[in-house]
Amino acid sequence: MSLLTGKCEIAFNKYIQDQMYYLGTEKLGVLFLSALYIEFFDSVQIYIQDWGFVDYVEGMKPGFDSSVVYKSENHSVSDGFFDNRQSAITAALEKANEIYNQNH
Repeated sequence: MSLLTGKCEIAFNKYIQDQMYYLGTEKLGVLFLSALYIEFFDSVQIYIQDWGFVDYVEGMKPGFDSSVVYKSENHSVSDGFFDNRQSAITAALEKANEIYNQNH
C-alpha cells in the first residue's frame, strides 16, 4: 500500500525513476539505507529529528538542521546549519551511532 495517491504518487514514481537514472542504484540505495538506519535507531529509543527552514536574513535561502534525542536529552549534531537535508540526516546518523556505541 502506498502512502501517496493520485498525481502525487505518479510524480513520486517518476522522481524515483529519475533518481535511479541520475544517481544510479548505489546512491539510491544509500538514501533507502538512511531510512532503515532511522527505523533501527527508533527501535532502540534513539530518535533522529530533522527539519528544514527558510533563512529570511539570507534572502530566502533554505537550510536544514537535525538533532538526536536519547533518554529525553537533546544531543546537538552541529554548531551550524546544513545546505541540504541529506547532510543534516547523515550528521544525525553519525551522532546516533556514537550515542549507541557509548550506551549499549
